[in-house]
Amino acid sequence: MTIQLSLSLFNGLQSGELESHVKPCARLLCRFKDGNPEQEWICSYRVLDNGSRDSSWTLPNYLELCGILLVGEHQESNLLDAIPLIVRKRIYHMFKWIPSTDQGTLQESLQYFKVNHNGDNPEIKQTPITEIVWVENNLEEVKRRGYSMIATTFMARIPLDVNGELEVTREILGLKSVDQLPPALQTAVCEYLQKDINHVLRIGNEDLSMELHDIKHNALNDPLETGYAHLGFGSHQGCQKHALIYMNEPPSTSNTVHINALWQTSCIVPIEHVSESPSNELADGVLEALRHLTQQMFDDDNKLMVYVARGDKQVDGDTEPVPNTRGQQKNKVNPKAKGKSNTQLIKKPDVKKQNDTNSNLVDILNNAGPFEIGLSGYKRMFYLSVTLDRSSGDVAVQSVGIAEDSSPVDSIAIHMITKCYMDSATAEGSVIPFGGVNLMLFDLLSNQKPAKQCVSIAHPMVHLKLLIGMKSLVDLSIPISPHFNKSMFPQWISNKTARATLVKGPYQYYHYNQCGKNDSGWGCCYRSIQMVASWYLMQYRTLRPVPTHDEIQTYIKERDPSHAGLVVGSTTWIGTVEAGYFINWYLNYDTKTFYLSDVTEFRNYNGLIAKHFATVGSPIIMGAGMFAYVIVGICIGATANDVAYLIADPHYVGEDNVKQIQTKGAVGWKKIDFIAKAANGGFINLCCPLFDQYENHTAN
Repeated sequence: MTIQLSLSLFNGLQSGELESHVKPCARLLCRFKDGNPEQEWICSYRVLDNGSRDSSWTLPNYLELCGILLVGEHQESNLLDAIPLIVRKRIYHMFKWIPSTDQGTLQESLQYFKVNHNGDNPEIKQTPITEIVWVENNLEEVKRRGYSMIATTFMARIPLDVNGELEVTREILGLKSVDQLPPALQTAVCEYLQKDINHVLRIGNEDLSMELHDIKHNALNDPLETGYAHLGFGSHQGCQKHALIYMNEPPSTSNTVHINALWQTSCIVPIEHVSESPSNELADGVLEALRHLTQQMFDDDNKLMVYVARGDKQVDGDTEPVPNTRGQQKNKVNPKAKGKSNTQLIKKPDVKKQNDTNSNLVDILNNAGPFEIGLSGYKRMFYLSVTLDRSSGDVAVQSVGIAEDSSPVDSIAIHMITKCYMDSATAEGSVIPFGGVNLMLFDLLSNQKPAKQCVSIAHPMVHLKLLIGMKSLVDLSIPISPHFNKSMFPQWISNKTARATLVKGPYQYYHYNQCGKNDSGWGCCYRSIQMVASWYLMQYRTLRPVPTHDEIQTYIKERDPSHAGLVVGSTTWIGTVEAGYFINWYLNYDTKTFYLSDVTEFRNYNGLIAKHFATVGSPIIMGAGMFAYVIVGICIGATANDVAYLIADPHYVGEDNVKQIQTKGAVGWKKIDFIAKAANGGFINLCCPLFDQYENHTAN
């Protein structure tokens, strides 16, 4: 038997240092729907989260479930139990793969089972695979099959008719599931989503218009970005066009309630239907994809998460579609005129004078919130704004300041927003399966399940990584990873024989006298703690803000009996022992501290330091005599003396200018002599922060 498989099915599963016992996991496999059964192509997947027996994800209309990939050890007699009942009848292919470094090729390590459905009892039979045609580039295969991938967005402000009494008050505002809405409003929303929306998304609807844009792909190769919020339309090279479908609304309506919809999906259309101008064939394809999306997303309307905001305020005479747009429309078409030529379809939009003619942004949601997100017992409030780039289709979510409105509520807008995340590369590799995933933004605020089933790399805050960028979590006035773009190797060690291992992910460089705090001469360990805290925050491993000196002192005073007399606000010096305690108590993470009697022992720990950066990757706080530093990298050469340490020095006093920081050597490669001079014959401690949770924490 011959079968066509994408290598991307194994994203996140392969490693150069595979463990002998891989934790069993499973992925549901999807095939490409192009009506060609002779060339079945299994190209995408969804993650089965911890034995979950249901699903919270959607598939674009060109993918369908067809199989399952079992990774690790699974009992032969219980293979069927790995398949959720809800999808069992759609599974025809089963693969078993046990990763191992001593096996041959990927194909040789795969076992294949054919699943035959005979009544209610499926039969599983192991079948030899004579040949696997491996697909390395999914987009090239789509093109080879004669299709083009289109980024698709539907945007509308829809007047909603509500039968029965509805009192519009402030209590109705905020993040809600549909079943938490007042009964009359709940009924109106469900009826619209179940009965009306599919009639709206039709080629004959005169209220629909379409724009077609060439996508200018963003330069998303920011190696400091640890989140996934940027993996939307505009980041994916496969989508060269963005089709925006929107509803034309009269300048004013008397409705008290509107649905503000922003829904996205990817779709495929035959290459010959894609040109510089919109066409009916293209409109048919994108509308079909949107109808398919709504059938999946709104299958259980009562559990749908929405955000209820104040209604939009329109200015008399404003004929722009709501939400408000900043920019000009391009290649607009009314998709109802089926059978007409492209030139007849094109409507030349009225060109209005814009304050910012270079912007294509649409304001979808402004200063919404507060939204509460928690991790490890700590909860943080966020206020968010959402914009759409009508050119690329990118949906951006920004964390913003508080802007509450206490005025009376006279109308409401029910926001329903989906975002399509695409399989673009990150520093971790590809984390989204081919074809992308459609997720409800408001589900991501409180529910990790949909994200876990669509992202290949496990993470405790994967839903927040998808929602907002890492830089929204921190104070951007503090420099980020100033060692970056500097030589990875010290000048005095040959890069041909040396190996450098650096901190994984970004951190913020805290040093003396920042943030209006004069701590010269005593604050080096406080600044070192701040660097480590910023690292955890920028890896989405905590939601706690970077602590101030007073907060650090308060925690130590209240929890460490030996510091009961510590005066909060004083210039009291602390060391690596207190730093380890604080990381335990404040961040709820374990640390491992190594105590060296003097610098002569340091060479015995070089391998340990390198291993720490290769596995955990956190910055290491080093106490050398009465000084504290942060080690963010190590370079080990061919000889015992060829060793250098990349050190972030908190004693720096100067401008927060990366070039100046590098020029003055505040963050740079140092020889062991630097550490010996700081220790001055005294002790050296290495405090290594870990990912293990601190079990005996007492943090609130």
